[in-house]
Amino acid sequence: MMMQAAPIPPALSEPYEAFVKEPVQQPPEVKPADEDTQPQVEPENVLHDLTSVGRLCITKRLQVKSVLFLRGKKNRFLVRTQENNLIYKIQEQNSWWVGYFCYGLRPLQLHVRDGTGAEVMRIYRPYACTSRIFPCQLQRIQLYVTGPRVTISFFRDIQFHIYRTDGTAVGSTCKRWQGILHAMFFAPVSDKFGIAFERDLSVEEKALLLAATLLLDYMYYDV
Repeated sequence: MMMQAAPIPPALSEPYEAFVKEPVQQPPEVKPADEDTQPQVEPENVLHDLTSVGRLCITKRLQVKSVLFLRGKKNRFLVRTQENNLIYKIQEQNSWWVGYFCYGLRPLQLHVRDGTGAEVMRIYRPYACTSRIFPCQLQRIQLYVTGPRVTISFFRDIQFHIYRTDGTAVGSTCKRWQGILHAMFFAPVSDKFGIAFERDLSVEEKALLLAATLLLDYMYYDV
């Protein structure tokens, strides 16, 4: 699956011309300063919340009311920093019927919104058939993640390590162990994940690793 973080472009203003009916006295011509000496204003990066972040904590919540009233199976994710500051809310959007028949394989869109409610990223996942016994068939993402041979574990977190194309490690993501009671009864409704990566990665790379963690949840743990 191809996931791409796409910043929303600012609106562009159209040029205009002013016309006058009578000639007026023109002010003296002022030569513009050299363009090289003009300060360049950089547009604000919509993913600036990820700039100095080295760890993220993700909490998943299944919208139970939506399932019970046959409005579709949709997840909601809350993304916090290590200091427990909420930076993103992620809402799943899909056709109402796919969650009941496709489960974790369902095609979907994830809308990522910041604290002001503005959408800063959108993750699109098309349908791709795969098996959880022999996973990763037809699932494509633009990074490399290696995980354990068995993706179900008891009494410990499940780690997935992330590497660049040259083999150097950039971080890891994991599914949190929350106790045997949670695993038996509450895992389909709520879950927790963690991401650790290098602080000097670009915000686009960090956003891609965030999207990869969400993909791992749908591939292995969403029921």
